Amino acid sequence: MIKPNLQSAVHNLIIYDLAIRTLNYNLPKIEELKTGSIYKAYTELLLIELRKDYKPLKQQLMLERISIVKWQQVDQFFSDVIVSTSGNDQSLRYAKKVLQYEVDSLVNYSPLS
Repeated sequence: MIKPNLQSAVHNLIIYDLAIRTLNYNLPKIEELKTGSIYKAYTELLLIELRKDYKPLKQQLMLERISIVKWQQVDQFFSDVIVSTSGNDQSLRYAKKVLQYEVDSLVNYSPLS
């Protein structure tokens, strides 16, 4: 079971993980654009900033023996995230639209400008 004081850290880890995956997925597609070099540089800087926030969060949860095991698609609207804790595995259900909104708001928030 996830302790109440660590639930927001687990949620933030999930959002950062999705944001980093999304940017890594989009990076080759950005290179194909006419002005891809500009967007690629910005995306790489954004990835560096996200990873800086992601690593300490992941290490904090690793010390508590909490990690993300896998993602399971329930249907077209929901996904389950299987989280491993020191006691047992726990399934967290997320609405895909909410995850998309939170990742978009994290990626579109620009600390670089």
